[in-house]
Order: sequence, then structure tokens, then C-alpha cells
Amino acid sequence: MARWSGKARSPGFKLFLAGIVAVVLIIPLVMTYALVYDREQQSRTAQASITEGWGGAQTITGPLLVIPFIENVTRSETVDGQSRNTVTQMRRELYVSPTRQAIEGVIDPDRKGYAIYESVVYETDISGSALFALPEDLARHGVRREALLFDQAELRFGVSDPRGLKDGSSVTVAGGAAQLQPGNGPAVTGGSGFSTFIDWSGEGSLTVEWGYGLRGSESLQLVPRGGETEWHVTSPWPHPSFAGGFLPDSREISDAGFVASYAGLPTLALGR
Repeated sequence: MARWSGKARSPGFKLFLAGIVAVVLIIPLVMTYALVYDREQQSRTAQASITEGWGGAQTITGPLLVIPFIENVTRSETVDGQSRNTVTQMRRELYVSPTRQAIEGVIDPDRKGYAIYESVVYETDISGSALFALPEDLARHGVRREALLFDQAELRFGVSDPRGLKDGSSVTVAGGAAQLQPGNGPAVTGGSGFSTFIDWSGEGSLTVEWGYGLRGSESLQLVPRGGETEWHVTSPWPHPSFAGGFLPDSREISDAGFVASYAGLPTLALGR
């Protein structure tokens, strides 16, 4: 019977060989990861170059009615061992959302390239109407009607990336054209957007109509601010992606584009 005459390899040597094999196998994985990471970074750089000066993913909201008011704040303090109450007048803001609003959006997409990379951009025309009314239970919100400063009331519209705002924006309040000012949008869009002061006594209801053009890329999201919000959007883009907290109540997709109607918090992504 033949016998193996060589020395048996030690467990440490076997572990060393296993480590060498593992390193050899890891090297191509690391190289692949580095290549993918580099391509992702180049893609992000290309996307930023394409959308620079055009507009990124857009989030829109509004209109939001903001009415300043004066609140009397009572504070207690102790002076020379005696407790005293002092009343200070503080300026606050009452935020009033529409009781209902309807918004129309027409999205015109396009492809822009940079080197070997490509990005989907779009232009959209947004128009809508909203109905406002003061809450009947103002007192429950700690607001006195006589403290409201109606002469300083304003409407705020939010656009997350104001680079995409186009010329020709218009707002009509109770049938009259309003003078628009840049900035001072709702907090949800970081204060970006535009606003306008209005002339309203607080009586009855207030009707607001608006329209503006917007450029963006990747996605368009609407944050509804109202008791009832409807959004109807059309586009010739045949590859929409519907995301967000709510899906469309109805949608039709074909090679000629899509039509979608929302009643909630929608997000539209112009993906493939």
C-alpha cells in the first residue's frame, strides 16, 4: 500500500491560501464597484450640467391665503416681590387653505444630452382656480376677527426651484389682475415661489385664478392645500411613472402620451 510521505499542511497555511483566493476574487468585485460608482458620479455631474439654468425636480403648491393678525400675549413677571401681568402685542399669521381648487397641467417633455448621458426635461403650463372663505370657528383657533389685518393679506404660491419659472405668470383675484412679487412662497417649498398682496374684506368667498409656465426635470409634484383638490394633467410623454402618496383616480397611457386625474398628493416622474 502506498503512503503519502509529504508533510501535512498546517491549518494556518490552509487559512493563508484561503485568504489569497478570497483577495483574488474580491479584486474584480472592487473594480466593478469602482466603475459603477464612477459612472454614477459622472451621470450626476451630467444631470446637473443639463438642468443648470433650466430647473430640477419641481414641487408646486398654492395658492395659500395668509392674513396677519395682532395677538395680545399676557406674561407674568415678578418685580420687587410683586407679581405683575404685562400685555404684549405680537404679530401672527393666519393660514387659510382653499375650500376647493382645480388645477390643470400640460407637460411638454424633451430629452437633453451631455456627452453620452441623457436627461428628461419638460416645460409645463399650469393653470387653476381656487375658492377661499374664512373659517367660521376663528375663535377656536385663538383668532379674533377684529384683529385680522385684511389690508396686508397676501396669496402665496410655491415653486421649489424658481430657476424654472417662465415669464407671463398671472393671478386674478375676484376678477382683478394682481401684481406679483418674487419669493415669499409657502414653507413646504422653502419659501421659493411668488406672492401677491390682495384687497379683500373677509366677507363672503374669494375667487382666485392663476396661470404660469414652469421648466423642470425628472419629476413634477403637487402638494395640495385645500379641502378638495383636483389635478388634471396631460402630456405626449408615453413613459410616465406615477408615485407619491396617491395614485391617479383615472389614467390613460398610449404611444401618443397620457392623461391622468388626481385628487390627493400626486407625484409624476417622467421616467422610462
